[in-house]
Amino acid sequence: MSTEIFHITFYDYDSSAYIHFLNCNFRCIGCIRRISIWDCHLPINIRNSLKHLRCLKIDEFKEIMNLLIHNYSLKSVVLGGGEPTTDKSLPLVVSILNSLGVKVKLLTNAYIISSEVASILKECEATVSIKSINPIKHLEYTGFPIKQVLDNFLKIYRLNVNVSIETILIPGFNDPVNIADIAKYISLIDDKIPLIIDSYIPVPGTPWRRPDINELEEAEYLSKLYLLNVYCRGKVISKGMGKVYLVYPSLNGFSSYDVKSCFEGV
Repeated sequence: MSTEIFHITFYDYDSSAYIHFLNCNFRCIGCIRRISIWDCHLPINIRNSLKHLRCLKIDEFKEIMNLLIHNYSLKSVVLGGGEPTTDKSLPLVVSILNSLGVKVKLLTNAYIISSEVASILKECEATVSIKSINPIKHLEYTGFPIKQVLDNFLKIYRLNVNVSIETILIPGFNDPVNIADIAKYISLIDDKIPLIIDSYIPVPGTPWRRPDINELEEAEYLSKLYLLNVYCRGKVISKGMGKVYLVYPSLNGFSSYDVKSCFEGV
């Protein structure tokens, strides 16, 4: 059986792997993949060297996970994208990881949560990405309406899944006051649900810039008026976070590189 997993990286600072799925059902105009489909923490020369684009078969995926466990003490994985829920093999992927004793976090836009995906969510942590709580802006940015995302977020929450919300601070589009609106919405459901605030990375062809530290701190402050758990990931500097290993596709074995800030200088 084939998966839609085309890229895997490993981080030694917390013994985690990031598993990249190829396809996505959204067409976000500010998507980081418009710069590169490869992990943005890899050096640019390595990303530019990666030409091999083949999705793993399920047996190959299991072999790589066993290798990471036995040789690198793998503890957890993040299933990201693209959009993992577009992969029909996702339930089997999660089942394999659970059988190996690996902690799983699923990153999803939550637009489509099938019964098969719902059945595995209790075995994972889940982070739902909300680009904007404003229906017009969400449709503009992703090409899809927000209502189904919010309905499925509630569905996930009611399954007693350990769920968080992730959004991006985009100056001029998703400003601190707009992120506060997301926080307010979450608080009406449960003020203990964590909110993660990321920093926008400028994508060619879009009018938005990277936010500055004052904007990030404002978004964090306003969100904390509503929520008990706010994590402004956009303030975290990646330098000093150990090494990132290119696991698949491999150039020369599991090569390691110092973790750098995402698309530094873009």
